[in-house]
Amino acid sequence: MLRAVRFVTWNVLWRFQPDWRAREDAIVTTLEQLQPDILGLQECWSVGEDSQAHVIARRLGQHAAFDGPSLPPVPDPPEHPDQEGTRLGVGLVSR
Repeated sequence: MLRAVRFVTWNVLWRFQPDWRAREDAIVTTLEQLQPDILGLQECWSVGEDSQAHVIARRLGQHAAFDGPSLPPVPDPPEHPDQEGTRLGVGLVSR
């Protein structure tokens, strides 16, 4: 039996606003409803070995990859403390 693959792409707006954590929770809530097989994330954040793609994947029980940098560039100087030391790139989440 053939099954359709559900693909979602989302510009998650990095950490451009101080409310990015609340926005991330709302994104995950929506993704739990959509149940994508493959998720592409633009303007995804990364700190050290962790990334927004990995956080979302853990919450959805899926797998993730991150690569950067991407455009736009990270603000210099940072606009608020949550941006300090944070990379900007693209993420991929899949079942």
